[in-house]
Amino acid sequence: MTKQFEKSVYLGEPSNVVRMFNEMMADELAITWVGSDMSLRNRTLSLISSQASMPLTFSGNIASSSDALEITKMGFERVCLTTAYLDNPGIASEISGEIGRSSVVLKIPVISHGPHWKIWNWKTSASSGLALERLLQELPAEHLGEIILLSVDRNGMRQGVDEPLLRRLVELEGLRKGYEGGVSSTEDVGYLWSKGIDAVYAASFLMLFGQFRSPLVDYPEFEPQRYLD
Repeated sequence: MTKQFEKSVYLGEPSNVVRMFNEMMADELAITWVGSDMSLRNRTLSLISSQASMPLTFSGNIASSSDALEITKMGFERVCLTTAYLDNPGIASEISGEIGRSSVVLKIPVISHGPHWKIWNWKTSASSGLALERLLQELPAEHLGEIILLSVDRNGMRQGVDEPLLRRLVELEGLRKGYEGGVSSTEDVGYLWSKGIDAVYAASFLMLFGQFRSPLVDYPEFEPQRYLD
């Protein structure tokens, strides 16, 4: 767990976190792997998938369709791309041809530059200089099941939704839309639903408590229909 992708917080053993989300009947769990030990990764993912009672999405070190297929064989329903897609946009069609369009998610981390957005580079922890607008104009929607726009400025900050970024996300057509960054309450979640967002990602809101960001897994009861009527 991070704050603007720095100051990581240890949440506990993965199996315990999964068990708690099982008990709270979470809708979906998205896992990101940041290590380099693939043997440990595979053991951990297999453990998580064997215990989880909700759909699973995985991101991290997916560089080919064979990597994606390996993840689905471990019990994960979807794979999420970021760096691999930015390096090679054609990978989306390769993976969707192997595991199906609905199983391919694209997450784009962005940072604001005045009235515009630039894509964030995970490796350098800085703006890549690539414009979000150009990427969206060339988006291969026919090979994607969902796109997530992630506000780096608001990652882990719990200061509310990035309104300009949300408006740009709402304009997209032809695929499911996910939002991440700044969510601080069930009201924020409901607001995003009311704007037509299909999936809300809110790790800090669900797993850290108070000003000291103490680990505390929670999953409030949501009433989607309340915001969609």
